[in-house]
Amino acid sequence: MTAEEIFALRRWTPAQMAQRIVRFAGLDWSAHALLDAVLPGCGAQMAPVIGLGMTQDRNHAAQVGNSHGFSIEWLKLPVGGSVTRHRMAEKQVLVVYRGSVEIAVETGPADAVAVRQVANGSAGAWDSFAMPADGWRSYRNQGDTEALVLVMTPGDGRKLIQWAPEVVAAAGAMDRAIDANGFVGLKRFVDRSQR
Repeated sequence: MTAEEIFALRRWTPAQMAQRIVRFAGLDWSAHALLDAVLPGCGAQMAPVIGLGMTQDRNHAAQVGNSHGFSIEWLKLPVGGSVTRHRMAEKQVLVVYRGSVEIAVETGPADAVAVRQVANGSAGAWDSFAMPADGWRSYRNQGDTEALVLVMTPGDGRKLIQWAPEVVAAAGAMDRAIDANGFVGLKRFVDRSQR
């Protein structure tokens, strides 16, 4: 770059840079970020950090929203809670920051047995898991404390979750569905708008 090009770059003040720091204490947690959150034994929450991510809460936005080539979100699983069977077109990296999470992945035919691994997070170490694209997956907190997982997903666009048919049916029985924009809504309204 020439000196003129360098001089023309945006100048950041400390106050402007501080707006791009996402502090854990300031995370925007949503109990409506996933279709299955209302189902018994589920209850996961999400907090977006960078990018568009996979949240299904229409009122949810990351504090750092511009493109970075990936998104980062926090996933919180209550004791005994889970994220039920779903898949995504993108690969993902899961970093278990706190707690003990069973990760189940199905990458073979529909009748294949899921591969199950337990990932743990503590003050001393964080287990990481590289999730393949397109595989059916589920997560379950098998510990006795709340579990926290950092989820990193490549791509600048919104990430769309495909829920297993049984999850869609169970959520529908509780008046929840995914609307045309990929967000959780009341099924009685979503059904009307998608006729």
